[in-house]
Amino acid sequence: MPVIHLTTIVHAPVDRVFDLSRNIALQRKSLQGQRETIINGKTSGLLQMGEEITWQTKRLGKAWTLRLQTARLEMHSFFEEIMLNGDFSKLSHQRHFKSMANGTVMIDLFQFEQTGSWGKSLKQLFYIKYWRQLLEKRNELIKSVAESDKWMHFLN
Repeated sequence: MPVIHLTTIVHAPVDRVFDLSRNIALQRKSLQGQRETIINGKTSGLLQMGEEITWQTKRLGKAWTLRLQTARLEMHSFFEEIMLNGDFSKLSHQRHFKSMANGTVMIDLFQFEQTGSWGKSLKQLFYIKYWRQLLEKRNELIKSVAESDKWMHFLN
């Protein structure tokens, strides 16, 4: 099962980075131009324990749906979203946050497993690249917003 591991240093307090990472408006902004749409569940605010979002996109000529739930949440240090239903056999996104002297270390561990076997290795390469780019773009936005006054727009 592929694992995407990203480490991002953000020069902002851990509580701000944690909350921006759970902010649905910021998630939507990071997905602009990606054809990702929320079709059910929580549509605004901060993700809380047990809440669900269903995302839909079109990739490889097919509509893909992912119903995700915030399965674990430890304030300002960790949360995990897991797939409850969707086009993968397994999907998990863990986000870890650690305060440091001049900001926050944010670590993403993203794992997925595909269904079926036809073209599995080709699809896997596509999805590793796709998910990595999506997460890197989101993390760049979180970092940019957290390190400026823009964070107040998302958290007030």
